[in-house]
Amino acid sequence: MKTLINEFQTAAAQLDEKRRALHRAAAQRRDELAGQLCDDAQRRALVDMIDNMIEQADEATRTAAPLKIQQFTASIVHPSVKAGDGAVLLDVFIDAARGYTDSRRYDALQACLLMASGRVEAGLFNFSKPYHDRLTLATLDAFAGIIDAARHKRYTAHRAALLAEQAEAARLAELIAAPVVITLEPETAAPETIAIRYSEEQTPLVAAGVALKGYGTVNHVTREQFDRLQGSPLYAAGVQCGSIEVMP
Repeated sequence: MKTLINEFQTAAAQLDEKRRALHRAAAQRRDELAGQLCDDAQRRALVDMIDNMIEQADEATRTAAPLKIQQFTASIVHPSVKAGDGAVLLDVFIDAARGYTDSRRYDALQACLLMASGRVEAGLFNFSKPYHDRLTLATLDAFAGIIDAARHKRYTAHRAALLAEQAEAARLAELIAAPVVITLEPETAAPETIAIRYSEEQTPLVAAGVALKGYGTVNHVTREQFDRLQGSPLYAAGVQCGSIEVMP
């Protein structure tokens, strides 16, 4: 029996070492993915996607950009846009282009981004430098979906897969964070206690060597102490007059 116990304890120690190794690996992967999925990482990926596409614009597209901007902004009544605030123009682009065909929306956004990024003269508009600093993550995501729909679709699917992997790594890390405790020692039950309230404004009452605090305090005594109290006339008198009460 002793040999089997020793073998069991050795196997349990080895298993716990494997648990710790798995926990470290899961936690590390969880944290790595958190870094890849953070807002800053997403912004970098989306800006790269957008800039890569607008860099490919040919000379004819760049030449036509000012006219396309003029056509696009003609129906925008926002005073800041009318005053040439390029940052606000980008902020309101999605709402302003609502109802456009995909092709027309693409052309308008491409023209705006060519100007915003300094690839063509901005004319009367002033844009933040860099243009994307003020844009929200949601706006950048929408722009990337318009300017490079195919790449953005792949990016979105890849990000969804990473999110699922991160959730699984986090679940596993939490699941095995604590060791599985297996003890061969017999469990000892917690000693039974009895709750006794002593309401007199004098403390403590000592009966049969057991002290009971007063002022309505609930005292917890062991079964052995309770048996001794029941043999005490002082305790019996307190029960009879109602100053001592055994709680349910």
